Amino acid sequence: MLIHQSQAGCVIGKAGNKLKEMRQDFGVDMKVYSQCCPRSSERIILVIGKPRDVCKCIAAVIDMLKTWPPRGQNVPYDPINYDEQAVRDYGGFQDDDRGRRDRGRGRRLSERSSSLGGLPSVSGLSSLTTLLGGGRKTSQQVSIPSELAGVIIGKGGQNIRQIRIDSGADVELSDPAGSSDRIITITGTLDQIQNAQYLLQMSVKQHLARN
Repeated sequence: MLIHQSQAGCVIGKAGNKLKEMRQDFGVDMKVYSQCCPRSSERIILVIGKPRDVCKCIAAVIDMLKTWPPRGQNVPYDPINYDEQAVRDYGGFQDDDRGRRDRGRGRRLSERSSSLGGLPSVSGLSSLTTLLGGGRKTSQQVSIPSELAGVIIGKGGQNIRQIRIDSGADVELSDPAGSSDRIITITGTLDQIQNAQYLLQMSVKQHLARN
């Protein structure tokens, strides 16, 4: 999950009290990295836990950030600027036992996180951003628990169609393949992807609030 650097204090709280409180309330492991992602004004929040707990925690962070708008220059992180030497400091994906990723085409930032770019940047679960050659469009893949697929699709596909219309992005949900996760592929400009991610997150948040 990405947030503007000026908003980190809102999430951390005085002497780390807010961070500690959210860990206890939602039963998650949570960390705010101290360094901004390369060539950006954004910092990574890592949230690890059960999918439902992670979603509830992220929804709480979204609510907090609404009262703490970003201050200063806003430079969204572009995964093409991945820095292998500094990755441990800013929280980017590392080649380890999770498997390797193509170095030249973007990075998965962290387990159980994704980026929403500027709103502040908030997001859901796990992401992989790929630079599409020749243009300014990007494609981002976000994994969600299979039980949330119906929430994203909506009755008769109405919700996912509306997300496409409102965001201007192409949003596709993978077919189930015996996995506990489904993959959402979002293609468009950075702004379109950020808008689609926000709408997806709000759909999940509203579902969780009703249940």
